[in-house]
Amino acid sequence: QFTPEAFPLSDSRSFIAPLWADVHNGIRGDVYYRETSDPEILERATQDVRKYFKNMVSFTATWVFIATWSQVTFYGGSQTTP
Repeated sequence: QFTPEAFPLSDSRSFIAPLWADVHNGIRGDVYYRETSDPEILERATQDVRKYFKNMVSFTATWVFIATWSQVTFYGGSQTTP
């Protein structure tokens, strides 16, 4: 059973947690992940972080973690639920 809870961070750091989700790939689907340093992807990540995290105007991505959920369902889902 997935129960969303706050991370135990004592400060106010911003972060992205791509695998903290209501996903159950034991029934159907797959989760793929990889790391890249492709220049085009790094530039896009840099621009996205600067856009959505306004206090990080000097951020420059040096690597990127990419996660893909393919045909997975949610906890409590079935073979036929998306």
